Amino acid sequence: MKLFRVVLLAAVLVACGDDGGPLLPGHEQPADRCVLAVVTSDYRSSSISLLAADGTTCNSDVLHSGSHEPGLVTALSGDIVLPTSASESREVVIIDRGNGVLTTLDVDRGVVTRQLSVVGTVGNPQDAIVDGDTLLVSQLQGDGADLVRLDRDGHLREAIDLAAAADPGFAPEPTRLARTGTTTWVGLAHLSPDFTSAAGPGRIVALEAGSREPIVIAIPGRVNCAHVAAAPDGSGVWVACTGFFQDGYAAQTARSGLAFVDRDHVVRWDPNQLLDAPVGFTLAPLDADRVLAVAIPADAGGKDRLVMIDRRVDTVTELLQADGFTIGAALVTHDHILVTIADRDDPRIERLDLRLGAESPIRSISKSGLEPRQIAHF
Repeated sequence: MKLFRVVLLAAVLVACGDDGGPLLPGHEQPADRCVLAVVTSDYRSSSISLLAADGTTCNSDVLHSGSHEPGLVTALSGDIVLPTSASESREVVIIDRGNGVLTTLDVDRGVVTRQLSVVGTVGNPQDAIVDGDTLLVSQLQGDGADLVRLDRDGHLREAIDLAAAADPGFAPEPTRLARTGTTTWVGLAHLSPDFTSAAGPGRIVALEAGSREPIVIAIPGRVNCAHVAAAPDGSGVWVACTGFFQDGYAAQTARSGLAFVDRDHVVRWDPNQLLDAPVGFTLAPLDADRVLAVAIPADAGGKDRLVMIDRRVDTVTELLQADGFTIGAALVTHDHILVTIADRDDPRIERLDLRLGAESPIRSISKSGLEPRQIAHF
């Protein structure tokens, strides 16, 4: 077991408006309207902006790679992601894979409250769930700890080994996390240690509260089932299996697909191919029966297709197209579907209403002009 070491890098003071209420520097809307965060990045530098539920800007570039906040030790790298699950605490946890740092932004106070360096504890942070006073973090290339639980000061509370979920010659490689009730779901890439030689059978893991024993759930016929997202009613999780890119497009398509796993850990739906393409990394449940996903093309010259799949009747509805490998994420809010389009020449968020009607794209996301890649509730 490696030596676990976490360093608390920074904590900064509260900034308030003249009336003592919360004030975001550069805010365009009241702080309580900010309910979404969006990552914009060109993989060299990155930025976090805050949005209202309709996708309009609350605070552009509230934190970015050039930020020099008081006490901010480590600026954002170009490789950052947001957690799959909302924190429910008006905080944005920024997972900085490039630096191995977790940065917490308090939205209502408009300040960075802490930075945790997880170098030495987390090999390559992938996702995080705020769980009371702890933070559960998944990592690739873990050494005896595929998941780690940290307290709010970064001290290690628990290390969880998922090796039992992997076949001989493969590593579990946990990626995205989701929560329904007392169950934490973990997507597994389940690849060879070099990531490129082979993909093991599709699997995810369920962890029940109070238990350290992972429940391994097979996704038959699929591989690289790394992405999980909870159904809004908590009845289970959707799973996206992207296939193995090194197989070639046809073989990748054959081993790619979607599944729904219910709260009893049963795979209720794993259909024959409804798409003539592999599914990408986008996964956004509308409910327990319908999910948004992206069909990816064979090369960048093709088109990404955002589709809605209804498992009740095995139908696919195409919602929009974009240039190949530019659709980053889709998010369902009360009234809209927001889709990030990382098009270098036309970075934007496409907005659909829930009746699937098109609305005007949103283009004034980041003053830097960086491409939007991920959007999430907080």
